[in-house]
Amino acid sequence: MSELLAGVDQRTQLAGKNRLELLLFSLQGKQSYATNVFKVREVIHCPKLTRPPGRHSSVIGVAHIRGHKSLAVIDIDLMLHNNPLKNPEEGVLIITEYNQNVQGFLVKAVNRIINTSWDKIESPAGGLGSNHYLTAVTRFESNEIIEIIDIEKILAEIIPPNVKIDKNILEEEGLADKAGKFTVFMVDDSSVARQHLHRILTQVGVKINVARDGAEAYEMLYKISRENKNFNNDYLALITDAEMPNMDGYTLTKRCRDDQYLKDLHIVLNTSISGVFNQEMANKVGCDAFVPKTSPNEVAMLLIDLIHKRLGEKTPHREQIEPVLKD
Repeated sequence: MSELLAGVDQRTQLAGKNRLELLLFSLQGKQSYATNVFKVREVIHCPKLTRPPGRHSSVIGVAHIRGHKSLAVIDIDLMLHNNPLKNPEEGVLIITEYNQNVQGFLVKAVNRIINTSWDKIESPAGGLGSNHYLTAVTRFESNEIIEIIDIEKILAEIIPPNVKIDKNILEEEGLADKAGKFTVFMVDDSSVARQHLHRILTQVGVKINVARDGAEAYEMLYKISRENKNFNNDYLALITDAEMPNMDGYTLTKRCRDDQYLKDLHIVLNTSISGVFNQEMANKVGCDAFVPKTSPNEVAMLLIDLIHKRLGEKTPHREQIEPVLKD
C-alpha cells in the first residue's frame, strides 16, 4: 500500500503543470507513434492468440494473460493502414485501460518513454478530413514528428459506446424548461468524444458551448465571463477532458480556480483515463467531480442535480452519484 500511495503522489505532481509522459511505439514503417503513459497498464511480448468467430476485422484475436483474464487484441496497423502484422507473436502488446475497459494493442515495437508538455502537443493539420485516427502531433529531439493516435475513435468504431440516458432519469416533469435555462461548456480534443458528450447534453436539454482544447476553452471562458454579467447564473458547469493539446484539463481547471471570474465554476473531469491516479490528480487541482467517459447516466444525474441545486430545489439523484461528487 505504501508503494501505491508513493506512486500516486509521484504522478499527481504532474497535475496542473501541463506535463505528460508519452510511450513511443512503432508500426511497420518509419513513423513514430505515441500514447499517454497513464493509459498503459503494462507492455509484454504478444502471446499466442486465439481467434474466436464474429470478431471485428481489426480485432485479430484474444490473449489469455494472467491478471487480465481474456483481452481483445487490436492490430493498430491494420486499423490505420490496412497493413496487418504478419506474425503477431513477434510483436509487442500494449495493455491499456480506457473507459474502465482493458484491451491490448498490437504494435511492432515499443521504443521509449519521453517527458514533455501539453503546450508542445499540437492538433493535427487541417485538411486531413474526418477519416484519420490522429488526435495530436508533437516534435521530439531532431524535429522528429510523433503522431498521437485517437484511441477513443478506434475503440468507438470497434465497440460503439452507449450514449443514451435511461428514460426514467429524464422523465421528470418540467426538466426540459429548467435545463434550457443553463449552459454547459464542454471541452475535448477528440471529435468522436465531442459527438458523444454533445448527444448526452442534448438529451438533458442544456445549452452547449464547445472548445477543442484547454487553451481554446480558457480563452473563450475568459472572454465570456467578463462580457456576461450573469455568467455565474447562466453557466451550469464546465465538463473537460484530461488529455488535450496546448493545455490539458488539469491545467485548465487550475487556471479557472486562479481566475476571480471563473473560480466558482463547477468543473467536471470527464475522461477515459480511470483509476486512483486520475481521481487524485482531479482532486489536487480542484475539480468538483470526476466522471468516466461513456457514463451517460452519471453525467445526466450530476447535471440534473446541479440544476435543482441552482434553483434551490431538492437534488433527486444525490445518493446515486455520491461516489463522483466531491463535497
